[in-house]
Amino acid sequence: MSKNVLIIGAGSALAKVTIPLLNERDYTVVTAGRTHGDVRIDLTKPFTIPTNVDVVINCAAAFESDTDEGWLETEETNALGALRVCMAAHRAGVSQVVHISSLSAVLPKSSPYYSAYAVTKRNGDDLAEQYCKQFEMPLAILRPSQIYGNDEAFAAHQPFIYHILDRAERGEDITIYGKHDALRNYLHAEDL
Repeated sequence: MSKNVLIIGAGSALAKVTIPLLNERDYTVVTAGRTHGDVRIDLTKPFTIPTNVDVVINCAAAFESDTDEGWLETEETNALGALRVCMAAHRAGVSQVVHISSLSAVLPKSSPYYSAYAVTKRNGDDLAEQYCKQFEMPLAILRPSQIYGNDEAFAAHQPFIYHILDRAERGEDITIYGKHDALRNYLHAEDL
């Protein structure tokens, strides 16, 4: 029996890779997002999940923290949005929630990569986990490292690796500056 899957954050690069993979496996996919998808869902506001959805995958995220409005949107989307997804899933009788978080959610405060994004992702994970525990709802939280893919849409959040890949593709030298031991952990979207 085919399952009905709702993907929230349909405009994200990860959702664009996930949708065809689910379609290949005979899932019925409904997409949702603030500006893209079959259904309009804005995680900064209360919403309802369509009927007959078995699984919800939340790929939505906000990254902007250069302005006061950006900070608020990042918190609303990443933290309260994760909670709203779980609440809507509970009301709709969804059997499984998959929340795509980030490895950033478990960074220590001393990390040079600790940011508003990391804080809000951690808040979202904690809220979703506690809510689903209280209402005995299955929840899977995935915390991937930096995601890259074949689509250039991933370059917006991973400019470093795409700069290196572009230079390598053109046969140009790659110069890395700095004194830090810059460790990176990249994961291809299809592997995720």
